[in-house]
Amino acid sequence: MTALDPARPEPLPAKFRLAHFLLGLVFDRYLTTHVSGREHLPAPGTPTILCANHSSALDVFAVGHALRRPAAFVAKEEATRYPVLGPYLVALGAIPAKRDKQDTDALRRMLAALRAGGVAGLAPEGTRSPDGTLRRFDPGFVWLALRTDALIVPTVVHGAFQLMPKGARMPRRGTMWVRFAPPMSLASEGRRVSRARMTELAETVRQRVLETIVELEEETGVPSPAASLPRAEDDERRNPSC
Repeated sequence: MTALDPARPEPLPAKFRLAHFLLGLVFDRYLTTHVSGREHLPAPGTPTILCANHSSALDVFAVGHALRRPAAFVAKEEATRYPVLGPYLVALGAIPAKRDKQDTDALRRMLAALRAGGVAGLAPEGTRSPDGTLRRFDPGFVWLALRTDALIVPTVVHGAFQLMPKGARMPRRGTMWVRFAPPMSLASEGRRVSRARMTELAETVRQRVLETIVELEEETGVPSPAASLPRAEDDERRNPSC
């Protein structure tokens, strides 16, 4: 696998085109999805990490729909084995990963995708937020960016929590938004970065995501639990005293 030439991008695989067509039926027909910030996406062939908030099962599909090109993303191994959903997730770029333990094979595949100039979609919160708030970001994506010179694109899915919160089997019809914020580079950090520094960098990206959530809340009038969380409480979540 080689990096894409921005002037002559590779044709999209047939399985991806079909999977993306089905996404369109959901996000443009059943739901109404507004996408902004595509101009901030780096050119094809640039290693890119999309760091998105995660409050709904719709999130990963919404980002894939908005992106319009293949991307690697981690999915729990059990989901990729489901009779219909499994092949669909793999066609979209899912990398099966074992839950509750470090999966070195999944990590190697993410590294390979980025080093080939691809896009990796990540939810640094690790799991869906049960109440829609923005949880702490695991700094693993910072480690990936430092080793692949990838650009980090803070990505927000807004309105999905109201349409399909954790525990819901089907989404309600309604409107949601996906926004790609300007990319962030960690090139000035070098390769030798401490765990503490990676945690600081992860929090910087988290704050950019939070700022984008606030922007969308103000623009759309649709409230977000993450944006409405008092600042003092947010600080306590990020820096617990015990």
